[in-house]
Amino acid sequence: MIKVKIICVGKLHYKELYQTSKRFEKMISKFSKIEILEIPESNKNFPKNLEEEGKLILRHIKDEFFILLDKEGETLTSEEFANVIKTNLDFGKNVAFVIGGHQGISEELKSNANITISFSKMTFGHNIFRIMLLEQIYRAFSIIFGTKYHK
Repeated sequence: MIKVKIICVGKLHYKELYQTSKRFEKMISKFSKIEILEIPESNKNFPKNLEEEGKLILRHIKDEFFILLDKEGETLTSEEFANVIKTNLDFGKNVAFVIGGHQGISEELKSNANITISFSKMTFGHNIFRIMLLEQIYRAFSIIFGTKYHK
């Protein structure tokens, strides 16, 4: 069973989002091990804060396929997103997703990513985006394994 790791800058701030996150984590755990790491937001001024956050994030990425989430990335359908996960599943490779903080992501993170994916050209708060990512990961597994969730 592969492991999905989500590395986020900052914590969830709302009880309802935390509960929703836990619900999706439980659903995903039927298909994959899941780990969420929360990196503290840097107190340094921009752009030094991005550099510090980026270095902390990179310390947690080991041998995983590194997927960076950024509005400048490639836009995929849910089926294409599932295929990215399935390809790694087929090779037994773990996947690490990275969600940056409210001021963005460092150039070092961008250059180290295996792929950069965008859910939209819009900007989303990292609290809401984490839930969107978890939902799409669950949807991807339901596509891969043919469950009824994805219609």
